[in-house]
Amino acid sequence: MHDHHIQQQVDALLAELEQPAQQDVPAGPTRLIDIHVYDLPAQEEQVAPTVEGTLHTQEQDASAPDTHEDSSPITPPPRRRHFPLVVGALGLLAVALLLGIALLLLLVPTATVTVVPVSRLITATTALHLVTGPASPTAHQLPGRLLDAVTMSEARTVATTGVTHQQAQAAHGLVTFYNGAPFPQMVAAGTLITASDGIQVVTEHDALIPAVAYPTLGQVTVPAVATVTGPAGNLGAADIYGPCCRLNVSAVNSAFTGGHDARIYASVGQQDISSVATSLQASLNTAIQATLDTHVQADETLLVPLPCQQQISPDHAVGSEARQVQVTVSETCQGAVYQTQVYQALLSQVLTQAATQQLGAGYSRVGAMQAAITRVTMHEHGTFDLEVKAAGTWLYQFTATQREQLKQMIAGKTKAQATALLLHVPGVSSVAVSLTSGTSLPTHSSAIQVVIIAAVWQEESLS
Repeated sequence: MHDHHIQQQVDALLAELEQPAQQDVPAGPTRLIDIHVYDLPAQEEQVAPTVEGTLHTQEQDASAPDTHEDSSPITPPPRRRHFPLVVGALGLLAVALLLGIALLLLLVPTATVTVVPVSRLITATTALHLVTGPASPTAHQLPGRLLDAVTMSEARTVATTGVTHQQAQAAHGLVTFYNGAPFPQMVAAGTLITASDGIQVVTEHDALIPAVAYPTLGQVTVPAVATVTGPAGNLGAADIYGPCCRLNVSAVNSAFTGGHDARIYASVGQQDISSVATSLQASLNTAIQATLDTHVQADETLLVPLPCQQQISPDHAVGSEARQVQVTVSETCQGAVYQTQVYQALLSQVLTQAATQQLGAGYSRVGAMQAAITRVTMHEHGTFDLEVKAAGTWLYQFTATQREQLKQMIAGKTKAQATALLLHVPGVSSVAVSLTSGTSLPTHSSAIQVVIIAAVWQEESLS
């Protein structure tokens, strides 16, 4: 095809050269015309020179003075560009771009559904048995070992806070009756006896006095109380001395005491001793625990609360008159440790069983498990009974398949319909539907986005 085109151009040029030979041409010098034909490669965007262009160039060169013949090839001008092809390519690109934008808009979610799955705090209380020998996990036995017992004591003196209102009191004492008669005699209770200073006392029991057995008089002693209140009734010994009451009967008193007026005084209260003892016990537990911690290995945990024996010793009894009281607490604690991993595995098993019974399938634990030993009972031979409370949060887990099913279930539904449907799905606690436009969800599930937000329960303390 390309060679044929060149041949056509050569034939046309020869035809033009033959025409001037048939016309009358003035005489003159003969001009020689060199014809150069170029066969350009197909990949070059150039066009071979035309005959007219070559002749025109040579005529200009002939009119100019020239001293030598120039036989260099003529550079062909560039070929015209095909603009219709460019416009067509741009059109196809624009169409492809519009189709891509439409597809992107179809895939971008236009509805967002926020689902809060069901979350439950599961608690369980179980009994574990700490043993120092071989342990059987199936029997809830926890392997451990004993540490040396530690004894510490601490004392503290505090001001008393008790206040006692004491009424006026009468003095009390003893009266001894003597009988000089050869037969027994009795002085009835309530008999009034007057002391030498005029203070009277009254007997509180009957006095049956034996007969005289010479050279010893019969005698008996009974309690008596002064008839007046206050310190005036505090008789000295033998203030009552001499005959009284019956023939051949005499009486002698011991010192009477306790007679006082009404008064208010500071005394030791039970709270004074209890508060000091509680504070000292906490301080001692901390000190003893710090001492025992130095003997705990990396894979062990110290048993707390520590099994301890306390002895509380105040220097004044409750209710006694005192402005200060000193409380001494002595504590002896038996240290023990248990295997940490076995402990956690046993409690995790207990919690998982409780969660399965209460919730069923589809739930799994999230977050860390909390556990606390609430009571320790020590037995002989180095064994301990532990009461342990454990807690953990279980959350319903939606799989990728379930999420896609949720999207297909609510596609094309109104906001209210979608909310009602989702709230009846097992594992769904609450739902929020957000639409970018309109009142209904897209009919294509790919335009719906489902977001799962977990609400995890936390318990501050298990103690």
